[in-house]
Amino acid sequence: MNTMRRLLPILLALLAIVSCAEKPVNITLEISATLFDKPLAGAKVSVDGESVGVTDENGRLQAGLARLRGHKGRVKVVLDTPDMKAKPWEGEYSVAMDEKSDAVSVALDAKLLGFVTVVVTSGGNPLPDASIRLNKKDLGKTDAVGEFEYAFDSWPDGGMTVTVSKDDYVADKLKIEGVSGTRIAVDLFERAIIHVKTVRDENGRNIPIAGASVWLDGTEIGATDDGGNFVYRHKGAHGKDAKLMIKVSDHVPSSWQGQVHLAGKSAITRFFFPEQATPVRMGIYEFVSNTANVDIKEVIARIENKFADTLREETAAFDIIKNEELRKLIANAKTNIDKLKHKGWQQKSLASHMDVLVLGSVSKDDSGGFFIEVNMFRSDGKLIMSHVAQASGDSNWRIGRAINDIVENIVERYPFEAMITAISGNEYSINIGKKMYPVAGDDVFSVLALDKDASGRITGESDIGTLKVDSRKAKHTVMVEEGLAKDKKPQVGDKVVRLDSAQQKTSNYVSLSVKGGVDGSRVPLSGVNVYVDKKWIGVSDMGGKIDIPARIGKDVDVVLYRHGFKQVAKTIETEKKGQLFEFAMDSFNSNLKMASDPNGAKVYVDEQGIGNTPLPAEYPVPLGFHTVRLSKGGDYRDWEEVIEFNKHEEDFTGSNKVVLFKDYLKIGSRAYESSDVDAAINAYRSATKEHPDFAEAHHRLARMYMDEKGDYDAAIGEFEAVIEVPEVKQLILKQYAVVYTNLGHAYFAKGEKLQETDQDGAARYFAKAVSVLGKARENARFFPNENYDEIIHDTYYYLAVSYHNLYMLTKNEAVKNNAELAWQQYFDFFPTKLEGREEFMRIKEAARLLWDQIKDHA
Repeated sequence: MNTMRRLLPILLALLAIVSCAEKPVNITLEISATLFDKPLAGAKVSVDGESVGVTDENGRLQAGLARLRGHKGRVKVVLDTPDMKAKPWEGEYSVAMDEKSDAVSVALDAKLLGFVTVVVTSGGNPLPDASIRLNKKDLGKTDAVGEFEYAFDSWPDGGMTVTVSKDDYVADKLKIEGVSGTRIAVDLFERAIIHVKTVRDENGRNIPIAGASVWLDGTEIGATDDGGNFVYRHKGAHGKDAKLMIKVSDHVPSSWQGQVHLAGKSAITRFFFPEQATPVRMGIYEFVSNTANVDIKEVIARIENKFADTLREETAAFDIIKNEELRKLIANAKTNIDKLKHKGWQQKSLASHMDVLVLGSVSKDDSGGFFIEVNMFRSDGKLIMSHVAQASGDSNWRIGRAINDIVENIVERYPFEAMITAISGNEYSINIGKKMYPVAGDDVFSVLALDKDASGRITGESDIGTLKVDSRKAKHTVMVEEGLAKDKKPQVGDKVVRLDSAQQKTSNYVSLSVKGGVDGSRVPLSGVNVYVDKKWIGVSDMGGKIDIPARIGKDVDVVLYRHGFKQVAKTIETEKKGQLFEFAMDSFNSNLKMASDPNGAKVYVDEQGIGNTPLPAEYPVPLGFHTVRLSKGGDYRDWEEVIEFNKHEEDFTGSNKVVLFKDYLKIGSRAYESSDVDAAINAYRSATKEHPDFAEAHHRLARMYMDEKGDYDAAIGEFEAVIEVPEVKQLILKQYAVVYTNLGHAYFAKGEKLQETDQDGAARYFAKAVSVLGKARENARFFPNENYDEIIHDTYYYLAVSYHNLYMLTKNEAVKNNAELAWQQYFDFFPTKLEGREEFMRIKEAARLLWDQIKDHA
């Protein structure tokens, strides 16, 4: 009974619902459809997914429906005819649950929108992210398939003009006529961006050529800047081929012409060669003593100065680099004199400053006179020539006479390189003349035919014979054929090298065998310079042997010289071809004493281990330059120095002992890799100004303050401290050119932080960023190869955004112009290797928005 009482109300309610459900409501649905505020005839109407008819000529439709109370339905009105389309309209209707009447009327106004679809392609391929603008109003961008749909309730006054644009593409503007539903196809040409780079090959170095004029289809369009770059954004007809010409005065060739396609990006790099040969850059490192226990420093100083002065007076073919400057350049290249003369410097920054390295040696003989030797090394470390002369005393006159002999030999025999600049019949003009270069009337040059790639860069060479001097002019020399290979003809641009007659092969020769060391322990001695009748012939091989040209049956004056050994001068009488003459050279030694703080470091001389500090006894080292290295290991950095051993004893003990520095770079890197940022910061901060790694340690410290701590003030202080290091400030240590980019980034970040609270302060920091980033851009060629593209990107980006923010704060029109140019350069020089990398693509997209903002800013 109780259960029935509880269920009865529920049952009564269910009966009421069933009773209502059985009585649907009759609905009269009236649809009034319009398009552009005009009645829309022929529109299809569906209710709850079922078709109920089409609108009449007044745009109306009436439909009768039967629906239960509480029903919610949907109405859809569609216009899709061959003549016109519209955006479908959808609306709702409903029957209230408590509706009392059995019949109701529902009226709906269906206001359809017109629409057009812009389909953007480039070369037939969909072009996403193209900007769509209607009558100067930005509407949006095309989707992934290059389409953009625009819906509207009325045609704009004055018609509908649509502009389609995208960076690096030629914008298109079109007038839309017709009816709703039109699909407008737009095919954009890639904007023709031509990047021309002009470079000259100067003694194997690539030097930018400024001022090269660039012509397109016979019209001059600009000239290369100081970096040899010119970027041209074509605004004329696109999609065709055009003639591109580059004209360079005083170079070979004087012009280059080719075709360029006026669509997309084109990069043209062309190599040219100086019409007038440039001086050989000669670095004179030092003249050193080759006599034990005798102080001849004053004589050596006079010899060194006299050599440099005489060479300058004799010819303009050599550009002398002073000893002090050369030492800085060697330090910047992170090398030393011992490595340079054995391995060369082609892959070092030194190659952009020096072609030839000169090392001198002076030895006092038993009669009070002096042997003076000059060795000349080229950039691959090869000894190209050597000269020796004897001064019978230490008077200036006697020294001057000996130096004159050496310089005369250099001038007469140096293997000058030149280039064929013109050909007339069998006569060949080369670009060195008697006004600057000491070419003699009987000189012979070998001809090296050059292989070049598509840009004109030299990729190889082959010897095709010889030319001899016919006549000498002020700025060029005329050569004629002497011994060319069969079917080989020199071409304009080929290289010629002067031959040394003293080293030309001869069928008559005798052999020399040289041993050296202390009596009783002599071994074959390589690297001995051999002079015959005062002319350098070459050096002894690893077995201590060398063949020399000889006149059989005649006396020959022979001089053997190697630094660290007592010279030998002897007259030999040649009796037969191939005759062997044996010589012995006594070594000069200096005794090395070595200690360190802390002790226990392994000592190396020329990479040969000789014991641990403190050395238990004096160690004999031959006179001359030797690399001494101490290695303690652990957290200590190696100590290495090239030492000139020129006296009886080199003492590095007591107050002269070597102090080993902690390797803070190693300690800091280890801490950072272990995620202990504070320990890494403490390690880098511990490097004092006296520490050899001060610049690198504090550069890393500054980057950690900025990247890890967000402390821009501390970062700026450290970056500025690094820049104040003289070798960095003067860009002697060129790898630190990147510091200027990093400092500019820090200035920008500080300015951005101040924008909301101190606009004047923010403007000052943005101005500082502009200044220092401009300097970074000027020296971009010195950026390290590691992360080069990222550094280039950051330099151009932070320069542009700093100009941008500075303008937004100051509203200075000159700053605005600089900002627009900086954004233009950012996109022009965006590194190709960074395309597709997500983090840089995000930055590039944001940069486009900023560029648009400043272009549209009134």
